[in-house]
Amino acid sequence: MVTITKDRRICWLDAGQRAIQCISLLQLLVPSASPSPSSPPLTNKKEVDQPDLQISSSFSMGKATEMLLYLPGYLNVASISRVLLDWLTDNWYLLDGSSELLYLCSPPLTACTVIADHSVLSRPLAVELDATEGLLFISRHGDRSRLGPKSLGPAILRCSLDGGNVQTLVDVRIVEPRQLAVDVPQRKLYWVDVYLGKGAFKGF
Repeated sequence: MVTITKDRRICWLDAGQRAIQCISLLQLLVPSASPSPSSPPLTNKKEVDQPDLQISSSFSMGKATEMLLYLPGYLNVASISRVLLDWLTDNWYLLDGSSELLYLCSPPLTACTVIADHSVLSRPLAVELDATEGLLFISRHGDRSRLGPKSLGPAILRCSLDGGNVQTLVDVRIVEPRQLAVDVPQRKLYWVDVYLGKGAFKGF
């Protein structure tokens, strides 16, 4: 759950501090001194604060400048499964998979607004965006156990960046699309269905 900002910062959600934490990429990778012949061999990877973030052992943290963007207290930070940044507007999108909510948080993240809820996000799995086209893409597992016309099946949805104009992009031959990726130049959306064990794509 890592994103990169337009000013070359790498950011991730720090649930312990209830904040989005960022470090400058330009300061993160600082060449370290070469080991002496008597020094023990270096390991291949060296882990830093977050388990998803690794740097080569030939670099050190140096004097990396950290930035913390604190989230509002009413958010259930522990259940946020995806963090996205719209690099054109600096708006953040937070997906709460447990509560089936998608938040739009404007800088400086003091207030977040729900732009999609359980009426659309039945067991949401992933979210991606195309800032240049002003589009959000959301995948859901759905819940076919809900009886009646309100039952929501597996699907990939497309909507505007404010959550409006929701359209179904894919709802056939799909079960559990957990991974999404946007090819912005080619205007294509790729996904991996972990239940079917295959990947696919569709133009948008």
